[in-house]
Amino acid sequence: DDFGTGYSSLSRITNLSATTLKIDKSFVQGLGGSESALHVVQMICRIGERFGYKIVAEGVETEQQRDILLKAGCRVAQGYLYARPMPLDQVLEWLQKQHETAE
Repeated sequence: DDFGTGYSSLSRITNLSATTLKIDKSFVQGLGGSESALHVVQMICRIGERFGYKIVAEGVETEQQRDILLKAGCRVAQGYLYARPMPLDQVLEWLQKQHETAE
């Protein structure tokens, strides 16, 4: 569940049987334009760190969002900044190219 909404609201944080929290894209989309969104993202990252959760941000579309998330302590993200949805054969080809670029 996306952290901060629905089932995984703050009242349930101490009882989650999860290892990862996902920052909902609605918070990520506000980064760079909304101080409130920034505060929510920073809070989620601090709570995740305190409780030992991995943090994943969804819906990252801009380098500015990525940079803000990195500064807040979020090291894993998904979104159009990195890749668009694609069929499995294209994913495998894309991963191979990413691996070759990293070497």
